[in-house]
Amino acid sequence: MRTKTLILSIMLLLATGIAEAKKVRVVAHRGYWNTEGSARNSISALNNAMAIKAYGSEFDVNITSDGILIVHHDAKTTNGLLIEDHTFAELREKAPKLKNDELIPTLDDYLTAWNHNKKTKLVFEIKPQSSPELETKMVEACLEALRKNSVTDKEVEFISFSYHVCKELKRLRPTAIVMPLSTTSAEPEQMFKDGMDGFDLHYSVLREHPEWVELAKSQKKIVNVWTVNQEDVMREMIALGVDYITTDEPVLLQQVIKGKKK
Repeated sequence: MRTKTLILSIMLLLATGIAEAKKVRVVAHRGYWNTEGSARNSISALNNAMAIKAYGSEFDVNITSDGILIVHHDAKTTNGLLIEDHTFAELREKAPKLKNDELIPTLDDYLTAWNHNKKTKLVFEIKPQSSPELETKMVEACLEALRKNSVTDKEVEFISFSYHVCKELKRLRPTAIVMPLSTTSAEPEQMFKDGMDGFDLHYSVLREHPEWVELAKSQKKIVNVWTVNQEDVMREMIALGVDYITTDEPVLLQQVIKGKKK
């Protein structure tokens, strides 16, 4: 009898673990770029993320000196041009193309290619700028671009390393989903008091503070984790109970979630 009870308990735990894994959402980091013919933050990476039906395609946005929003991770181009100090025309003329020979896309290019995809959300990272004033201007410009393109709160989620950006997003669009990427300015308890919808932290931080996952769940907040590329770490984060995993290996993560990897 005890043996049968033990077997049933093990089966229940396994079933629970599988169920929890299937709840985890896959976010393609800078799109699904890690495949032939693509590049980080490219239109092809976005298209690839949509093709595999990732929950989200994460992308980074900076702003030029004349207010044009471009999809680019670093504050400088690969040949050293500081984006906020150059006009869009100057960048088009002087900045190198992406590794797959695409031009650096504008936010409008990205939104047009995405076209309200029903399966893949926008995970919109607003990059820190050189001053709070410029960050506020950038937040306003980003929200206006989304408004012009009729992007709803159900279609986009915001992340940023700048806590000022996060607070400005909540001030200007209170119904938006916003998740800070760092605890430098505020830890989760303070984030939640400030109206944030969760957090998006490096997996090493959650290893040190697994209690933050339970704190978030107790307040019905989102737990996202970045950037998880190894299968064993994926499994570790799933077991920890995270909601989203941001990864450069979205297909591998999908296979782990479906139980197709050991």
